Amino acid sequence: MAASRSGITDTRPVIAKKLSSHFQIPLAASSADGIEDIDQEFMATVGPPRPMSFKESTPNLTPAQTRPKDPLSPCQFGDTCISTQLTIPQQQWRLQSSVLARHSVWFKQFIEQQMDDSNKTIENYTFVIMETDGRVKLVSQDRSLSASTASSAREDASLKVENEVETAAYKASVNVCDHLFKAFDGFPPAVSNADIRSTTTEAEQLAKMAQDLEYLDLISSHIGNTLLQHRQALYKAILADPPRYLLLSLALENDFIYTESLIHMIGAYPCWPWPTPRSSLPTSTTALVTQKSRKLDHEVLLTERELLLLTILTSCGTPFSSEISSPFDTWFVAQLFRDTITSVLRSHDPSKPSLRRGSLFRKLKRGGSAYMAFEDVWKMVRRVMPSAVEELDENLGILKDKASEVVEALARNELSLDVEENKVGWLTCAEIRRDDILWRADGLREC
Repeated sequence: MAASRSGITDTRPVIAKKLSSHFQIPLAASSADGIEDIDQEFMATVGPPRPMSFKESTPNLTPAQTRPKDPLSPCQFGDTCISTQLTIPQQQWRLQSSVLARHSVWFKQFIEQQMDDSNKTIENYTFVIMETDGRVKLVSQDRSLSASTASSAREDASLKVENEVETAAYKASVNVCDHLFKAFDGFPPAVSNADIRSTTTEAEQLAKMAQDLEYLDLISSHIGNTLLQHRQALYKAILADPPRYLLLSLALENDFIYTESLIHMIGAYPCWPWPTPRSSLPTSTTALVTQKSRKLDHEVLLTERELLLLTILTSCGTPFSSEISSPFDTWFVAQLFRDTITSVLRSHDPSKPSLRRGSLFRKLKRGGSAYMAFEDVWKMVRRVMPSAVEELDENLGILKDKASEVVEALARNELSLDVEENKVGWLTCAEIRRDDILWRADGLREC
């Protein structure tokens, strides 16, 4: 490139060379002056430009038709047409059957069936999103089928519409379909993240439809990540209804949501203080909850026994007792401690013991003034047995330290949720191993 007198590099020769190569016009000169020759030959080849009005360039088109489509917009091209009249305006998607068959077992089976039935390659496929018996359904229809045959076509993929204004429900269901169809073109579903309630609702709808179309793997990670972005809001939502989120985690194969939900259900079993019915869970999941809960019950029984046998040992390693030569004051404090634990255990509702025992064991683990505060015990002991006051602080401290060790395993919190802040009453110490996660145990996925 040549430098001009002003010191600025002259790029015109380079541009001239590129124009010459592109339009196959001989380069007249290597200097910047050759550009004028190229301009003249270019005009002779393509003609001089002329001003063109908008109407001239796009005759007989409405303003909406003249808007260029976004080249990155999905679902515009393909041999598979999906349409619906449930919304105003009507909506239509065009997708490639090869892409649909690659990602969706539902579409693959339908396409293979149509090819087998016709014994030839089918150029176009047609599907309709329609409402039947309160459900929004994706119905497959071959153009060569009659209306009666088409009505009996496969209608597996559906979303139930209930308890909503009909129009709004249709729009929401069609939006779910829109997100799923765009996912085939590589666009992740736009799940609302306004709040955990709306995110959960949309996630359930997407998971249900994707399960019916048998291509949930394509979007499950994105939906799971959207839910996890809510953090504390998600943890609290799981606390309010663990079975609901367990069902969602089974569909998405999400380890975290599955584990968090399962811990709640194991700790509260056999109680069921949640709106989602127990019958909605798979039999295998219910069996797992029952099995782990029974194991937890056995650990609770052993721990309670140890608590009721707690005592203080003498220098010889024997427990203080009222029947042998030992300080009666120390034995009295130990007996007072055991009686207090017994009273707390008896105060639990016998029909729902699992809903409160977690709080008790976590309180015993904290020790200190979390229970049997020194000032309260001191006032009572001074009134009943003044001689025991002198060593009360030491003796009470020994008993609380031992109790903390005894309940350590049961007081453990395996949740991401702060159980004390959110007043979770049941145990949250259940350990969920890899073989407890259905899709991990079966080897369906790698970590």
